[in-house]
Amino acid sequence: MIITCPNCAARFNVADQALGAAGKTVRCAKCGHKWHQMPDGQTLDSPPPAAAPAPRPAPRPAAAKPAAAARPAAAKPAPRPVARPRPAPPMGDIPMEMAPSGAAPAASVPQPAEEDFPMPPGEAPSPNAFRSTGNMVTDSAPPTDKFLETAEPEPIPSGFASPPEPGGKKRSNALLYTLLVILALIVGIPAGLYFLRYKVVELLPMTAEYYQMLDLDTENLGAGLKFRNIVSERVIENNVELLVVRGQIANITDKPKEVPLLRLALYDSNNQMIQDKVGPPPEKQLASNETTGFRVQMENPSASARRFEITFAPKAQ
Repeated sequence: MIITCPNCAARFNVADQALGAAGKTVRCAKCGHKWHQMPDGQTLDSPPPAAAPAPRPAPRPAAAKPAAAARPAAAKPAPRPVARPRPAPPMGDIPMEMAPSGAAPAASVPQPAEEDFPMPPGEAPSPNAFRSTGNMVTDSAPPTDKFLETAEPEPIPSGFASPPEPGGKKRSNALLYTLLVILALIVGIPAGLYFLRYKVVELLPMTAEYYQMLDLDTENLGAGLKFRNIVSERVIENNVELLVVRGQIANITDKPKEVPLLRLALYDSNNQMIQDKVGPPPEKQLASNETTGFRVQMENPSASARRFEITFAPKAQ
């Protein structure tokens, strides 16, 4: 049957058995008006149908006229007006929907006997039990926006991507580490044997001959020799200014040591070497714990020299 909202005249199509014998309280989703709908189409708060108008009184007969005049025929009474049904208002464009069966009413103010057309006991709800030109909603129906916000599409699994090979990355990393270790051994071992050759010979004296085969010295220049009591002075001999450095060289080991060449170097205030001279040693070899004196001189030392340094020099120089 079709029910009409008494407030806004919106029309809805519902099943006859949904209202029951005593009717149900419904709410218009268009204007929010509530009323108790009876199955016969009447509402409790709808105005009663208009009463039929009273018939007009019959007109009085005219006064008697002379017998010669013909008596007019009696006038027929006016037809009784019949109440015409109110034309159905046009269907609204606003969609409305009935609440699903079992929806709970709003919990704010209890409404007497307000339900959303429950089905009779023992009868399964039919999807077409309530139809309307639009959609009717109840107070407890959740808003559609809530479902639109929470309903997110699930990600589509990549079924065409092949799974990574287990342990592939670990094997590649292990191979890289192995190559790095091998490279470090190839480069590091020879470098260590060269730069630490003095320590290697000290710990393993039998390796000295192998270094000598490679024409590498096995001891630091002047190892086991020590300078002592170094003094300097400026003198003029034959009108030539000389810087003279004197001191002692001691062998502090328990075996003979060869004495390298001696170098006298001058440095300026920026610690840059500005002048040097290399001279022969006083003795080519010193016995164990032996000491010898030395003397090195430099002609015309630079006036910008601020300090001097006496060291051993290799034979190439």
